[in-house]
Amino acid sequence: MRHDKAQAITLRKAGKGYNGISKILGIPKSTLSEWFSNRAWSEAMKTKNIEKTKPFWTNNLSKTVAARKKQFETKVTLYRESAKKEFIGLKDHPLFVAGLMLYWGEGDNTFNGTVRLSNINPELIQLFVNFLERSCRLQKDKIRVALVLYPDLDDLTVSSNLTMTPKHISVG
Repeated sequence: MRHDKAQAITLRKAGKGYNGISKILGIPKSTLSEWFSNRAWSEAMKTKNIEKTKPFWTNNLSKTVAARKKQFETKVTLYRESAKKEFIGLKDHPLFVAGLMLYWGEGDNTFNGTVRLSNINPELIQLFVNFLERSCRLQKDKIRVALVLYPDLDDLTVSSNLTMTPKHISVG
């Protein structure tokens, strides 16, 4: 038996936590965990230490949540102010207006911030991609195109609408 193991057991039984024992004796917490695992008296100490520190962690967690909430609200305020300034320069731009109208009529979004447009017309899709790139300054590699073919679609209708030029296909 290591000479410091007996000291560690004595400290643990006196109510010290792994952090405290590790600092006092210089023993890694992983070693302490191995020594004390599956010992009823150690589990009792663990429960006691958790109950003793619970008010501290509850208070600390509340402060952390409040700080993050304030940080989030500050960012949202800055983004809104920035968007208001940008809108003044964009509101009369035809591409911006067309992109907004396409999104309003054919688009939707998801909870994770994804913006989608559903349409079979390649020219409208290309217009929306131009809107995303130029007005929204979205990088081309962030834009994804998906084709959904439903079983009830007529093959002739689909193929006649898919006469996309290479310019359309290179979207991403």
